[in-house]
Amino acid sequence: MESSAHALPSILLAEDDPEMRTLLAESLRSDGYRVEEAESGAALARAIAARLERRHLASLDLIVSDVRLPGLSGLEVIDALRSVDWSVPVIVMTAFGDEDVRAEALRLGAVAVLDKPFDVESLRSVVRRALATRGASSLPP
Repeated sequence: MESSAHALPSILLAEDDPEMRTLLAESLRSDGYRVEEAESGAALARAIAARLERRHLASLDLIVSDVRLPGLSGLEVIDALRSVDWSVPVIVMTAFGDEDVRAEALRLGAVAVLDKPFDVESLRSVVRRALATRGASSLPP
């Protein structure tokens, strides 16, 4: 069994647009990350709840979530995470560029807010910084 000290960083990616989700997930995988995909706020919440239930919180290094998701919004999920004192960093993506949304995401503890459209290299850079700050093990180059 692989020890967590040698595991590649794990990212939970929540995006409801299938093409965008695939593009971002494949890009992050090509950088060497393990990526789990969620297509809705409910799917994101289920993935997190499963980790909480199994007490595998350390198995997730970063969440990248769109703000507007079917069901629960990305901001609602971040708020719920903080209410259980879960400190996994979150990067929020938004197509709306609304300053109130940006401010709320940052108030809830998002480490970054990316305004869509953004280039994939911007996401890669923000992901690397967030994981470096967290001290995730075995960061890909």
